[in-house]
Amino acid sequence: MTTDLATTDRDVGLDTYSPPQLAARLAEMRAERDQLQAFFKEVMIPGHDYGVIPGTEKPTLLKPGAEKLAEFYGYAPTIKAIDEEADRESGYYRVRVTVALVSKRTGGIVAEGVGEANTMEGRYRTRWLTAAKCRDAGIDTAGLESQDRPSSYGDSSYKVFKVENPDPWGLWNTCLKMAKKRAIVDASLSATRSSGLFTQDMEDLTGWVEGEVISSTRTPTPAANPAQRQRQAPARGRPTRRSVDELDQELNANQAQAKVLTEWWQKTRALKVDRLIVIERSKEAFGREPVDLTDEERAELLIQLS
Repeated sequence: MTTDLATTDRDVGLDTYSPPQLAARLAEMRAERDQLQAFFKEVMIPGHDYGVIPGTEKPTLLKPGAEKLAEFYGYAPTIKAIDEEADRESGYYRVRVTVALVSKRTGGIVAEGVGEANTMEGRYRTRWLTAAKCRDAGIDTAGLESQDRPSSYGDSSYKVFKVENPDPWGLWNTCLKMAKKRAIVDASLSATRSSGLFTQDMEDLTGWVEGEVISSTRTPTPAANPAQRQRQAPARGRPTRRSVDELDQELNANQAQAKVLTEWWQKTRALKVDRLIVIERSKEAFGREPVDLTDEERAELLIQLS
């Protein structure tokens, strides 16, 4: 009696299948690969859903991309367990989140992922404070690590000092969100079997998305598909007639906004915070990217990044 392929676990040995079943399984895997390639090309956005974080060599799946992958496969992320360790006196907090991906079709658990975060991580443990803030907090700056950062006005600079975060209690919710995000990414990679895509070079991943076989010794060529180029080209509608005054006002407003944003991004670079991380933190805190935030919200985000 042969085993029905549809009801057989995908991880059983090849010797379990008959030759016709192996042929059917091979065709199924090819179809899955083609669907995943099409999904990456049409839905996943480089730099938003996945990208290379400075200091690393391989591409990383980000939380928006993990959620898209889970949705594509019909999986619903569900928090299965939260393990917390909190010390209210010292402010230390550690949390481990287990996320289960549940099939929307069958209701069964497809995969689980684990993510952990704590207030002793470098990004949370320390802060960079100006001399004035250190003085107000009664912190002696002698012997502390310091940096010179450019001022927003003129060519002057100011010094900041690396100190222990005085308010680790305020980071408990941030750690919880980070652990949840890491768990979702872990579960999505396992459930969709796309871990291998993020263990190769970025150029190889790009080539795979475009359906090419890319050698790690050469740079991938741009897609030569005219339809792809046409889809990526910006839509051009019929221009409307507007007065010169209206155009001048819009131009001045855009230039002023661009100047504010440019200065703000310069401040984040002075903090040595990667642009992708800034965007992720903005979405976590406000649900929007920095370009859509108000001046007050951007100022608050800058404090959180310091």
